[in-house]
Amino acid sequence: PCLQVHPGAANYRLLSCHHSLTPLQQSLARQGILVRDCRSFPGLDHHWLRIAVGRRRHNRRLVAAMAAGLKDPNLYSLS
Repeated sequence: PCLQVHPGAANYRLLSCHHSLTPLQQSLARQGILVRDCRSFPGLDHHWLRIAVGRRRHNRRLVAAMAAGLKDPNLYSLS
């Protein structure tokens, strides 16, 4: 899936994709990485996640986990 990064408030960034990001969020949660589902934000849905930009080591862990998840064709929904 294609993943786009959008500016957010403070140290947060919004991620969007034409695929549902719910499976990716669940995969990250199983690895102890919590990201926010944006369904409760006006105008956003399951195609959006909010991530925190943190310390370099945390960001590297997040990026590695996301890269692995996004390469897994069984992880994400085609909705």
